[in-house]
Amino acid sequence: MQKGINFEERNINEDPDARRELIKRRIMGVPTIFVDDEIIVGFDKKRLEQLLQ
Repeated sequence: MQKGINFEERNINEDPDARRELIKRRIMGVPTIFVDDEIIVGFDKKRLEQLLQ
């Protein structure tokens, strides 16, 4: 938990299931952040803050 928000960090170099999930979704960038049904590829602080409100 960080700033009161639960999250799960997955390292695609160490977690083959996480890597397969991104490949299946045709996502080739990191970080990839899932917030409910929304996906953010790359770090977009403004968009992340909007989704977490």
